[in-house]
Order: sequence, then C-alpha cells, then structure tokens
Amino acid sequence: MKIVNVNYGITLLKRVLFLLALLTGPTLLAQNFTLSVATTHETCPGNGSLQFSVQNAGTSVNYKVYLLPNSTTPVSNNSNTSVSGLQDGTYLVVATTIIDGNTVTSQQEAIINDNTTPLIFSEEWQLTPSFCNDGVITVVMQSGSPLLYEITAGPSTAPAQASDTFTGLPPGLYTIKATDSCGTAIVTSQQLGTTAPTILAMDAGLVGLLPACDQITVLNAITNLDPVNTDITYPFTAQVTMYPPGGGAPQVFTSDVYGLSDSALFGQTIPFYYGQDYSYDLLLTDTCGTQFMVNDVDVYGVFGVAATTVDLPCGFKQLKLVPGIYVPPVNITFTSVPEDFDPTLNPSYPNFGGEAIFGDEDHPLLEGTYNYTATDACGNTVNGVYVHIAPPPVVPGIVGTNTDCDENLGKLVGTITSRDIAEVIITEAPEGFEDLFGPLPYDGSSFIQPIEGDDDRLYMTGLPPGDYVIIFTDTCDEVYEPYEVTVPPYDVNQRTPRPRPDCQEGFATVAIGSGVSAVTITVAPPGSVTTPFDGSQYIDDEGNFTLDGLLPGTYTFEISDGCQSYTKTTNLVGYAITSSDISMTPHCGAFDISLYHVSNALAGLNFWLQREITPGNWGHPATGELFTGSYGPLNSVGLTNNSINYTLIYPPGNYRIVKVYRAFESGDIAMDKTCEEILYDFQYIDGVSILGVQSLTCTGVSGDVQINAIGVEPLIYTITHKNGDPFTIANGNNNAFTGLESAAYTVTVDDPCGNTGVLTFNMAEVPSLVNAYNAPNLITCDLDGDGTETFNLSSQDAYILNGQDTTNITLTYHASYADADSGVSPLPLSYTTGPTTIYARTEYNGTMTCHDISLFDIILNQSGEMNMEDFYYTCDGTELELIADPSYVSYLWSTGATTQSIFVTEAGEYKVTAINSQNCISEKTVQVFTTALPSISQITIQDWSETENVINVAVEASDASVQNFEYSIDGIHWQDENIFTGLEPGSYNVFVRDVYGCDWVSEKVFLLTYPKFFTPNGDGINETWRIKFASVAEPDLMVYIYDRYGKLITGFDARSIGWDGTLNDTNLPATDYWFVVRRQNGKEYRGHFSLLR
Repeated sequence: MKIVNVNYGITLLKRVLFLLALLTGPTLLAQNFTLSVATTHETCPGNGSLQFSVQNAGTSVNYKVYLLPNSTTPVSNNSNTSVSGLQDGTYLVVATTIIDGNTVTSQQEAIINDNTTPLIFSEEWQLTPSFCNDGVITVVMQSGSPLLYEITAGPSTAPAQASDTFTGLPPGLYTIKATDSCGTAIVTSQQLGTTAPTILAMDAGLVGLLPACDQITVLNAITNLDPVNTDITYPFTAQVTMYPPGGGAPQVFTSDVYGLSDSALFGQTIPFYYGQDYSYDLLLTDTCGTQFMVNDVDVYGVFGVAATTVDLPCGFKQLKLVPGIYVPPVNITFTSVPEDFDPTLNPSYPNFGGEAIFGDEDHPLLEGTYNYTATDACGNTVNGVYVHIAPPPVVPGIVGTNTDCDENLGKLVGTITSRDIAEVIITEAPEGFEDLFGPLPYDGSSFIQPIEGDDDRLYMTGLPPGDYVIIFTDTCDEVYEPYEVTVPPYDVNQRTPRPRPDCQEGFATVAIGSGVSAVTITVAPPGSVTTPFDGSQYIDDEGNFTLDGLLPGTYTFEISDGCQSYTKTTNLVGYAITSSDISMTPHCGAFDISLYHVSNALAGLNFWLQREITPGNWGHPATGELFTGSYGPLNSVGLTNNSINYTLIYPPGNYRIVKVYRAFESGDIAMDKTCEEILYDFQYIDGVSILGVQSLTCTGVSGDVQINAIGVEPLIYTITHKNGDPFTIANGNNNAFTGLESAAYTVTVDDPCGNTGVLTFNMAEVPSLVNAYNAPNLITCDLDGDGTETFNLSSQDAYILNGQDTTNITLTYHASYADADSGVSPLPLSYTTGPTTIYARTEYNGTMTCHDISLFDIILNQSGEMNMEDFYYTCDGTELELIADPSYVSYLWSTGATTQSIFVTEAGEYKVTAINSQNCISEKTVQVFTTALPSISQITIQDWSETENVINVAVEASDASVQNFEYSIDGIHWQDENIFTGLEPGSYNVFVRDVYGCDWVSEKVFLLTYPKFFTPNGDGINETWRIKFASVAEPDLMVYIYDRYGKLITGFDARSIGWDGTLNDTNLPATDYWFVVRRQNGKEYRGHFSLLR
C-alpha cells in the first residue's frame, strides 16, 4: 500500500497555478488592449482628422500616426487623442502603452476621404436683362455650395448676402464674389445686358416749307443704335426750349413723340426770325425716365432757290429749281437764257407751289447761262444763276486680247460709257477674218451682250490677230468715229514655280499652273526626289501642278503647257520658325496673350484661340461651338500676331493657340492644304489655385515650406491657424514660411480680385525635398537568346521623378542598394544586363544626405523559334493551308489575317508574326510555290526499227511558279527525262505526273514497224502480212506490195486485215516481196519481207 501526502499535493497545485498566472497575465492584458480610430473626412482642404480611443490601456498611451505607404516617419507622435490638419489618404495609427511593466501595442488603419467640393461657377447663369434698371442676376454654381454672395464692383454693388439672386440692377459689367464655409472665395465677372435701346438724339435741320411767314418747323431725330436686339418704346416726351434773338424770354414747347422701333423723326413749330441767328435746346425723356439732351441747336433761315439738273436719256438734262425757307406760291422769272430756251413749256410758269422743272426729252437743257429771279408769298426775293456746260463727247472703249495658244485666235471686248450699243460694223479686219466670219463690212451686232444694271458690251471671240476698224452706233442713234483696235498674237506666258513652306518643319511645297500639261524635275537637292522625276501624276484637271514634302534646295523644272516647253529654276525653302515668344497673363476675370511669332509660313496665316469644351474636344472660348476640322470665327477666336491681345474675357479652362497656314498639296484639285500647329497651351484659372506645399528642407517634420499657388499677381500669403487655433503669420507676397514647428497650419492665398484659396497642411506630411517614386519593371524579350539585352534606364526617369524639378535633383541608377545609398558606381543609361534589380537614387543637389531610393526589376523573357518549313508547294488553282506553331497567343500574317493558319492559292512569300504569353515576338517567312498540273501538248516518235525507237513527250507551258514533272511509259518506272529511247515497236501508255503529287495524265502511243516474214500456210499463225497497230495509230496509212520485178501485186489501208500471199486467189511463190508504206504524215517507208510456205 502507498500512502499519499494530500497536503503536499495541494500545496504543489497552488504553486503551479501561481506560476501560470505570472506567465499568462500580461498576455491576457495585452490581448484586451484595443485601439479604435474615428475618422473625420476632409471637407475643406487639409481639415481631415483622426480621433483615438483605447480600452484596457495602461496609465499612459502614445499614438504614432503614419501616412502610408511611409511607415517609418510618423506625421504625429504624442499622447494626444486626436490629430488634425490631415489631407486625404490612408493612415496607420499605432497605440503604445505599458501594462505591468510590459510594452503593449495595438494598431489600426484609417482612410480619410477627400470630400472637398471645389467652388466653380457655372457657365450658364440666370440673367434677366435690365430695361429700366430692373435687371436680375442669379448665381449658378457648377460645383460647391457658397454661404455668401457679394457684388464687389459694377454699376451698383451689393454687400455679402445668403441669397444667390441680386435684383434691381442697371446694365453693365459686375464683379461677383462667392465664399464657402471653408473660407475659399472665388470671383468672376458677368455682363448684364439690357433690352432698353441705345438712343442717339440729334437735330435734323429745318423744314423748307414754312407754316407761315413768322413760323418755322425744326426737325429732330432719335435713332436706336442696336435695332437688332432692342426696340424703342414710345411715347417719348420732347421739350423744345427756344431762345429768341437779342435775349428775349425763352419759349418752351412740349409734345409726345411716336415713331418706328428703330427710329423716329419729329418736328416742332417755333417762331421764325427771318435772317437772324438764334437757337433752341431739346430734352427727350423715355418711358423709363431716362433723359437725352441736344443743346444749342442753331436756327438761321433765309429764302433761297437751289439749281440742279435731272438726267434724261442719251446724256440730256433738265433744269430743276428748288425753293427753300419759303411760303408758296413762288414766282420764278428768267431774266437771261440761251437762245431757243422756252420756260413757258412748263405750263405753271412763272408761279410754282414748290420745285420747278424745265426741259424734257424733246427739249433738253441747252448749253449756256440761266439767270433768274424768285419771290415767295412773304415778299422775300433772291436772284440766281446757273451755267450749264455740255458733257464731253462719249468715246467707245474696246480692248483686244489673245490667250489661245492652240489656234492663236483672240477676242474683242468693248463698251460705250453710259450708253447701250445698237450696232457694230467691222469695216477693216486682218487676213483670215473673212474666212471665219464673212465678207467686209461685217455686221457684228449679234455679239452685243446686254448686261443687267450696266452698259451693254461687245464680246466677240475667235478673231485672227491683227488690226480692226469698227464703227459703233448707240441706242440714241449716235454714230461714232471709226475705232481702231488690235487683237495681239498669242503671247508666250511661261508659268513660274511658286514655293511655300510645308506643314512639317524643314520641308517645302511648290505649285506651277495653270494650263500645265507636263512637268519633269531635272535637278533636285540630294535626298529629295530621284531625277529625272516625272511629276505628271500631280497635275490636276485644271493643269495645276502641286507637290509637297520636298527637301529645301534648288530645283529645275521642265514645263510644258501644250504650246511650248521651257525650263524654270527656283529655290525652295523649308518651313522654319525664327522665333516664338508666347505668354499668358491673367487678370481679374480676363487674361492677356502676348503673341510674338516669326516664321516663313505666310500664306493664309492665322492664329486661333480655342478652349477645351469637353475632354479632347476644342471650340470657341465663349460660345462653346465645337471645332470640326475647319478653323474660323465660329469655333475659334482670332489673335493678332506681334502684339499683346488684351482683356480676353472667357471662362476658366484649358486653352490652346493654334497656328494655321496654307501649303500646296501633291496633285490636289484645290491646290493647297491646311497646316496647323499648336504653338502654346495653358490653363486659365479665374481665381486662386493652391497647387501644394513644398518643403525647403530635406524632411517635412519642421523647418521651412513654400506655398505654390497660381492666380492674378500679386498674391498675398497668410497663415491663419495652427492646430485649429487662431495663429497669424502675414507673409505679404512672399510664399515661403520659415522656422515653422511641427504642427497643422491653415494658409490663405488672396489675389487682388477678391479670390481666396485655403489650404490646411500638416508639417509632417509635407513631402521631402526629394523623392524617388516607384517605377514599373522593365520587361523585354531575349531576341537573340544570349541571356542579355540592352536597356535604356532613362526611360524610367519620368516615373521616378514624377514631376519633380530636375534642375534641383540628380537621378542616378545603381546595381546594388549599398551603391545607391552611398551614391557610388552609377550605371550607364544604356545598360546591357540579364535579369536583375536596379536601384534608383534621387539626390537634392548640393547635399549627400538628402536623397531617396526606389527599385525596379529587369525581367528578360524568352522568344520562341517557330517550327515551320521554309518552302511549301501547292497545286496550281488549289488551296494550301499554312499552319503556324500553336504555342502563341496572337498571330499576324502578311496577308492581314490574325488566325493561327491561313489558306493560300498564290505563290509568293508569306510572313507570320506571333506573340507569346510573355509578349515576345517570333517571326517566320516561308516561300510558297504553285506547281503546274501536267498537260501533254505533243508526243513525238521515231519508230520503224526493231529496238531503237524513241518517244519524246512535250507538256503545255503553265503560269505556275514551279513546273516539275516525271515521265513513265508503264506507270511503274518513272524518270525525270521526257525522252524514252531504245524502244521496241508496240503499244505504249505514256504517263506524265507532277512530282508533288498534284495530278497525272496519260496518252497511248504506238511505235510501228513491219513484219520480216509471214507464213500463209493455213495453220492460223502469221496468215497475213500487215503493219501492226496502224489501224489505231494511223488510220490513213496506205500499204503497196510489189514483186521483185516491181509489179504491183496489191494495196490496202491501215484497217485492212493485210495480204494473204495470193494474187487473184492464186498462191504466189515463197520468195521476197517489196513494199511501200505511205504514212499519215506523208512520209514513205520502203522495205522487203519474205513469204514462207
């Protein structure tokens, strides 16, 4: 039996439990220490914040806040339970506390979103034009929610208000400011129009007809200067204040004025002081109460009669006498006139109610002096004189020209000033005229052309060159002196090349025309066209030769116009820009463009300003009319070169300046093309834009910063808050703040227009002076399979610098981190290597310690080799499938096909480019041959022997690229040669086949000969003698058999069974017999054979 000490066991258990508590207590407490992070998103620039709370913490907690991906330098490191002044981004918060002497941490990630809404005015405001100072402006925002609206300048102003609508406004240009809850303010200008007309009031003289001898009517007028958009509203009130001569009391006359929508003419009767100077004032008041004044209008009037003439047909005149400042009737008496002038032909003479006219078509005004006396009903008298001088005689005008190089026939064009032509008689003409038109004198009246609204003209073509005499008669029956005129012979008109710069810098264009039929360039500068160069294909239907894309230099052209050929030499100058100085200067609500651009492109030169209406689409800065390919005032604003284009009032946005000019285009019917070049692009911001904060020290924890902002200068920089508390540093127009502690700051930037930009930034978040940003890996294919390739490391510059100013930063590449950190052993930019890691170092110039490092990999993928034959053969007229290797993801054949295989029927070279899954390219070029299908054209034989017969096979020619045949006479044994020799007589099947197995053909051939004996003895063997196979091979063959004395025994054709050895049914003796065979081709064969019994 074993006795157990129970008390000891209990004590041991307690000790074990105590030890476990010591070991696990801190762990349990650490597991219960938790961090919670609350986020306040960014609603104003830089006003994001984080709030922290923990559970089961020790006596104190420290919070480190990192702006990822930077997890080494915290933007905040203290025990505060919140951090403010944060911009949008992803943050890592690490809370640290001490529990029972152990350091315990908890961490959380938090995202601050950019919930800011920028203030942007809409381009479509609600404007109610003013009529009687009752205009309305309603501000419309494209983005943002202002708290206050204010009119800061204009015909009237308005203090800051919550409403977005301003009422009771006169027309004019207003400056309007909008401010949001962040303190950001933007300013713009709006032109408030008017429906009220712009009125011009003026005096319009005196009415010549008096109401009475002591009264006169003064005329005045009002004119609407904008009749298209506005109408005059009536009635106007007119007040005329007349000031009598000698200083008498003024007299006032009032009336209502009515008229048309665009103008009104109205009169006012006032006392008349004959022959004395006095004046009046006019006051006009419209329906809105607006007044218009015309002051100190002179009034002076005396009786007078004006003499003038009225035109009659054929150059004759009438005399017209017009009285003024009078009361009718007017007595007009002539005291001296030319002989034969009779004023009584006017039945009203001598008393008239107004104007008096003397003379008509039958009695025109005579040359001479006319003296007259006139007296009106008021007894006022005036004497007058008019001298009429006859106009100079009219002379025809006619011109001869000749532009006909083919037949050398010209034309005559002529007119008679102020007269119409009635008849044209040609009395003299050069040799050849009568052959073309008829005998002289020749009536050319059929060549008179009536011209509507102008004088008739003579237009006569097809005239031989030489001197002509022509007699004209006009429609007033006036016959003119014979007119001499010459039609010249065709004058050689040589076309001169006209050069223009091309659209591309360094190139030129040229034009020659019109009427050109052929052009050859015989001399050209090196590298240009190959001479002699036939340019006839670049001549259009009108005979204009144009050619572009030419190198500058001296060219010689041989030119033909159908009548002549000649040579012209000219120097072509390529397009070149001498200087280009373009800048934009912003102002309040407008901007200026300084445009000074010099080049040798002058034809059709224009400079156009366009705004980006929607992404990638440009158009008119004001109307938004889109540019669709042809520049003009509807979709662009013209700019003046070599000057400053002032006060361009257009919306904010992206702008570009496009230079447009004309150059010649090769063979184009229109002869020229439009060249366009974007000279300058810029962003116009109507307000203040804070681009960001830049550290002036290596790290942003503390030190100096620079605020980068754009707007109308001078900009004023002010820090207004620190960690959310009021804190002021007024920096004036200096954008650099120095000696700042690590904290969150709010800065405002104000422009002189009233715009305000606001930004809150945390010093710890300000980027370092220099950064090395991540770049993508460099990936290429090992083209030659040697495991290395050459890489351009500078292609990574843009990624690593990411817009940093390269004038202050040096970028180098290294093979190891140690080299990059020390700044030693930089790699060449053209670097040959296999797969590796490259370390990029950016260093702020002048400091070794202020640098940053990033890395990227060089990856070398392998290119495959395509397993295809070099040569392929296909039968003529049939398809062949070319199949590329299947281990690729895309294919491109030289035919344009993108499949793995293609079907071809034509011979030639075919190339396939394939890309594998690693984006490496493999290429293979194969040659395809089409083989001919055999066709026997002729079989030539040499036979009539026992063992030396010959068969020669000829085949048809083919368009196939390859023609390889084999030949056989038994279908079993084949040979390359087409001739078979050493053949015995008999029947043969001749075979021809393609060596690639496309097809075969055959033809039966017979080699003939004669038997040397026959035995007609009745045993059924060799009973007859004949030419074997002749009935098939040569059915027209004939055989003649003779005895040894030359006697003809018999004859038979190829279809006969042959000779049986008899003559007239009698057996002939056994002996030798002779034969003659006349073959189908006309040849004869002779021989002998034996008859055996």
